[in-house]
Amino acid sequence: MTQLKERIVSGEFGKVIQVKGMAGWPRYDSYYSRSGWAGKLKADDTWVLDGTINNPLAHMLSNELYLASMKPGVMAEPLSVEAELYRGHDIESEDTSSVRIITKDGPEVLFNASLCSSAEIDPITTIKCEKAEIEYVNFNNVQIKFNDGRTDEIVDDNEQRIYMLEKLADGFEQGGNYAATVETCRPFTLAVNGAFESCGRPVGIPEQYISHVEQGDDVKTIIKNLDHILEQAHLEGRLFSEINVEWAAKSKVFTLANYKEFAMK
Repeated sequence: MTQLKERIVSGEFGKVIQVKGMAGWPRYDSYYSRSGWAGKLKADDTWVLDGTINNPLAHMLSNELYLASMKPGVMAEPLSVEAELYRGHDIESEDTSSVRIITKDGPEVLFNASLCSSAEIDPITTIKCEKAEIEYVNFNNVQIKFNDGRTDEIVDDNEQRIYMLEKLADGFEQGGNYAATVETCRPFTLAVNGAFESCGRPVGIPEQYISHVEQGDDVKTIIKNLDHILEQAHLEGRLFSEINVEWAAKSKVFTLANYKEFAMK
């Protein structure tokens, strides 16, 4: 992703207009019994906000914000968030999300993801620019289509988790010269907080739209037709409620101007 970010910052693709991401990572019911905070909004009076946007697919959201900014080394700063947060599993927090973020520099960021899909859908981030459209697939493959017909590809075969640990170790050894700091991650935290401020407590999906499939000693909870819903929302660049999903619920737009404290009740 480093090379892609550098090329975006250089202006090669023109101004970034929109960044949208989609993923489906099914999680069995046992996933939520692995710890005391799994699937929780709070644990021991401490906010956790576990879910797609703040745990397993947090890196897709952070990557989207990072690639939406044409400034080196920083994420795009959210101005407002409109988030639809849902739960298919019997949990407090969300396992399915549809989020729109308007950023300070203009690009719109869309995030549609779930842990209740039927099939595993590799993360796809689509970046619409003035001169090209870019697809960043599964965090290691970039396909570029220029408006003039040219194409290009970037393939990253590095094991990202090892790379991240190496960078962390380098930062520790060098006395804190880390690739990402608390300050650089503030836009991500604003996006997560803004999502829950927008929606409030996640909406439970009615049981008629849920399937429970036994898988050995475990159970796979699936939201019916969700794979298609994710693909349609991503393709059209819309939230679930905007493509007339029966169980979808519209949320308010939450403005982050002068935001200082998480205040969801």
